[in-house]
Amino acid sequence: MHFVLIHWKIRRTEQAVHDFLQYWSEVLTIPDRAGLIGEFLSQPLRPEETGLFQNGVALQDTPAYYSFVNLGLWEDVCAFQEQIDRPYRQRGLATLPFEYAKCQGILLQPCQWRLGTASLPAWEQLGTAERDGDAHT
Repeated sequence: MHFVLIHWKIRRTEQAVHDFLQYWSEVLTIPDRAGLIGEFLSQPLRPEETGLFQNGVALQDTPAYYSFVNLGLWEDVCAFQEQIDRPYRQRGLATLPFEYAKCQGILLQPCQWRLGTASLPAWEQLGTAERDGDAHT
């Protein structure tokens, strides 16, 4: 089991956010999900939204860009390489028009873990900011 964390820096325009969300939903698809446990495109919450202390992780929005974090949970590294890494590299590594800067990622291997009684959602949530109404704009 491995986690993949990708930090996307998206230009601070409504069009850039729309284009990115559409790209993530419609272009960055995963044809064979056999090795995928779950994948979650997420937006960092600001401390004032949660009342929680946040320090040391530079994934917040800035005046230049909105942050989106993609967190994937994969059965193994090979599944991630086959379904995400290789196709992504084949498309090219140029910065896309909606990106403020090229996305950055890290592959994480859990060394210890705990399990709870809650489970992953049983449905998918894909769409653009206009349809979902909860993306940065």
